[in-house]
Amino acid sequence: MVAILAIGGCQSYRARPLDLDELAQSFVDRPLHAAEALRLAGGAQTEVSHRGAAAPLRLELADAERVALLFNPTLRRLRAAAGIDAAIAAEAGRWDDPTVSLDLVRFVELADEPWVIAAMVGFTIPLSGRLDAERRLAESNWSVALAEVVEAEWQARIALRRLWSRWSASLAEAALLERHLERFEAVDRSVRQLQEAGELGRADARYFAIDRSRRAVQRVRAIGEAAALRQEILAHLGLRPDAAVALRPLDPLVNREIRPESTPSTSSIFACSDEAVGVGLDAALAAAVDRRPRLRLAALAYEASEHALDLEVRRQWPDFHIGAGGQSDEGRSGLLLGFSIPIPIFNANRQAIAAATAARSAAAIRFATTYEEVAAEIGIALVRIDHARREQRLVAGSLRPLAEAQWRDAMGLLDLGAFDAVFLVESLDSRLDADLADLAAWRTARLAESDLDAAVGPAAPEDPSATTDPPAPHSTEATS
Repeated sequence: MVAILAIGGCQSYRARPLDLDELAQSFVDRPLHAAEALRLAGGAQTEVSHRGAAAPLRLELADAERVALLFNPTLRRLRAAAGIDAAIAAEAGRWDDPTVSLDLVRFVELADEPWVIAAMVGFTIPLSGRLDAERRLAESNWSVALAEVVEAEWQARIALRRLWSRWSASLAEAALLERHLERFEAVDRSVRQLQEAGELGRADARYFAIDRSRRAVQRVRAIGEAAALRQEILAHLGLRPDAAVALRPLDPLVNREIRPESTPSTSSIFACSDEAVGVGLDAALAAAVDRRPRLRLAALAYEASEHALDLEVRRQWPDFHIGAGGQSDEGRSGLLLGFSIPIPIFNANRQAIAAATAARSAAAIRFATTYEEVAAEIGIALVRIDHARREQRLVAGSLRPLAEAQWRDAMGLLDLGAFDAVFLVESLDSRLDADLADLAAWRTARLAESDLDAAVGPAAPEDPSATTDPPAPHSTEATS
């Protein structure tokens, strides 16, 4: 009867091979899945025609972050791995299975009843409280796995913001160079007229043409960089390289402002004030303690080490093994009762306790060093943001006005028929350099702002994590 009940309660194995065709089709249809998810979330959507063909999915940065949380390959792997800890936590703290023993003895000498048969069913009673400790440890490990996913989700959003800023800056650089070449075209007519009239030498014309060609090559390079960064963004979103997705870049030529609360105020324009950075550091670090998933992860890891030590200490106390059964001896029946309990003298689980104690100390050091590293990240980001804003102010207040004045002087001389190739090209380049310097400062500020956000942590749970309900282990779409 015991054997029949045991066999009936066992699980069976069923093979589930990978379906590459289904995976490939799901990869192709992912923009449609993303559009549906954004529609449900109230974000940007794609339009679907009456024939069922989808228009390009149009994404701004905020909507792209939601798509990344759904389909980013790294996040999906982490969620699937976290499902292992969830399964362990769900089944932790169970009693050991009972044991059935059967002893058969046959007397060699002749006897009326030569067989002695004894059967016993044994149970292990966990008097030490080990099962509760195992359950707490498993739940703590599950919490750590959740925190790791939350930290990875936040870092994925920050990485996407950095990619988006770099991509937008490359597109803006290509646009500035295109505008610069248009200025060349506007001047080129006057240059050709002077050359046809014999008032412009071949060397001056070649100098002018070389600079234009050099800027054209620079523009092609910027376009290629933007195209490569777009592919990186699609890969980060978990979309195919040829996915029908239209990404909307940031506009660094218009939106140059950085959030005031992210930047310390300083009195000197040449060096960052240590006092100002300290004030910004204190506020940001206080926020990071409450918001940064990495610090939360370190705290949960320490809590898990506490439960692990508690479990190992409880394991040194013995569990009580008891069994009961029946016996038939030469035709006489009887009842059996036995018990056993180990004596913790020689081993007493000392090695495991020592290892768990050392692991708890290491977890404490991990939290302390993580706190220090977060402080360093915040300080570096604050300084970079501060200097990027100063660079923007210098460009707007000094470099750009001087470049514009030089350009007006060069065009005035050209209108008078006095062509100076070096001066004209220098005035064109000065305007471009001012725009590129402003763009570089914007790019530095955006990246540093992303670093500061990464160090402090998310302000609010805008996008609920999928970790509360982990995906099925064999799911091809591990989505939230």
